[in-house]
Amino acid sequence: MNPVQRLIADLVKKKLWPVALVLVTSAVAIPLLIGGGGGDAGSEATDPSIAPAPAALEATSAVELVGPPAVRSRPGAVRDPFRRKKTDDAKSGSGSSSSSGGSGTSSAKGSPARSDAKSGAATSGAKQPGSSSNPTAAAPKPAAPTPKAAAPKPPSGSLTATVARSAYQTVARTTRPGGDRERPLKRLSVVGNAANPAVQFLGVGDDGEYAIFVLGPKATASGDDGACVVVEGCRVIGLRRGDKLGVDVAGAGDSSRHYEIEVIRVRRLRMAATQATAWRKRVDPIGREVQSTIGEDVATAAALGRLRYSTSTGTIGLTNAP
Repeated sequence: MNPVQRLIADLVKKKLWPVALVLVTSAVAIPLLIGGGGGDAGSEATDPSIAPAPAALEATSAVELVGPPAVRSRPGAVRDPFRRKKTDDAKSGSGSSSSSGGSGTSSAKGSPARSDAKSGAATSGAKQPGSSSNPTAAAPKPAAPTPKAAAPKPPSGSLTATVARSAYQTVARTTRPGGDRERPLKRLSVVGNAANPAVQFLGVGDDGEYAIFVLGPKATASGDDGACVVVEGCRVIGLRRGDKLGVDVAGAGDSSRHYEIEVIRVRRLRMAATQATAWRKRVDPIGREVQSTIGEDVATAAALGRLRYSTSTGTIGLTNAP
């Protein structure tokens, strides 16, 4: 007995042949039902009432919205016909008055000329001149704008309070033998060796823009940046943000050291009054000792004698006499 006969005998023995018959019938009938038959498909394809439109007809809609052309075919400036200049409105207004006066119709009674003038003025946004019995009367000029009142100056007490709550900070980058260093400078900070410094930072000028440095007794400045705060000898130099100063310091024998000081920023900080007072009094720990040492040099002492530091403003200023 072959496998097919054994399968049929097994289905009959177990009474499963109805299930097998249903499965075989379904396998044959379902594809025929899904396909729908050739005759029906042909009749639907040949029905002109539901025939699909060609590709050319699908691309064109029944209603076409036409917008402004992307490229103008006529050169020249674009003119909006609904926007008229003030001079045109004034002329049209005076013309309306002339025509109404000539016809003997009063504009106060709502004449068509008056209504058109009002609509033109509303469209253009210009002020419509009033009606006049004289047809040759010129249109009145628009009123000049009222000047704004000047802002009142702050009282001196307010300025004093602002100064009391502010302090200056200077950040500098120094290039020295051994590397670079960027840091905020306290007053009397030293660049270089304390015994033989390149420069000492004295503070910020009273204009709030310059960081003021004094050269050491054996230091020589180079470069084009900076300004001489004390002209005599140019031992005190002011640097603004971005300025660079080269300094050569003579050592033992023929040796020398080269430093570069660049001011990164000079800014005024706002803080509480008590904190600002403490900030303005901050001094580098060895700053006063170094200043006493460099003050033994006659030229440096003369330059330092021309300067004064104010703890109330935190700035450096010049005295009146050398």
